[in-house]
Amino acid sequence: MSSVSLNVGNFVTLCLKAENYPLWREQILALAESQELVAYLTGEATPPEAVFPLQEGSD
Repeated sequence: MSSVSLNVGNFVTLCLKAENYPLWREQILALAESQELVAYLTGEATPPEAVFPLQEGSD
């Protein structure tokens, strides 16, 4: 996955509305795919822990 920050508005050009859901969905999935995140949306991957535990010896 890329660590470069990106502007979602450059990839998703539609505001979600009932009448444009199919096209909006395709844009969201393409963005998620480009960032290797689709498995998190489909539930195939386990999300990382929300809080990372401190390691011994670190301040």
